[in-house]
Amino acid sequence: MSLAWLSYIGIGLALSISVHVAAATPRLVEKRTTVSGPTIIAFAPSEVEGQKDDGSIEGVAHTQYAMQDTAKCLSPKKVAFQFWFADRLVVRSGNKTTTFEVGKLGQGFGAILIEPSRPPKVVYSTEGPSTLQFLLPQAAFELWHAKGCKDVG
Repeated sequence: MSLAWLSYIGIGLALSISVHVAAATPRLVEKRTTVSGPTIIAFAPSEVEGQKDDGSIEGVAHTQYAMQDTAKCLSPKKVAFQFWFADRLVVRSGNKTTTFEVGKLGQGFGAILIEPSRPPKVVYSTEGPSTLQFLLPQAAFELWHAKGCKDVG
């Protein structure tokens, strides 16, 4: 074999290996958002977006139910709601930007309660996303003193 042929095989092999490694490394999904008032930013692992398996569907549904329950118990307080599939959330609130590594929290399902000029409160599931139906309203009670949210869920 000629040196050129061996070089060609080596380049092909190197490309094959690098493509395989890149495909095996999960891609970090980062979402950026801005809040201007009281906001609840719910999150789910990026890899469950669009999935059809029961666990993914139920995890997203429980997170959405928790948001609905919290919206009801907060009424009449006006709070904005957002939902993101992400591993990292970068949130601008007032003149401060905070990065949350949400993919590393519990099972990756949870929420950030935030508003300008106050420290954020983060809740996340460790025993299944259904626990958010208690954790999220309770966090809203603790942060915003919404009596309707105490012991909901």
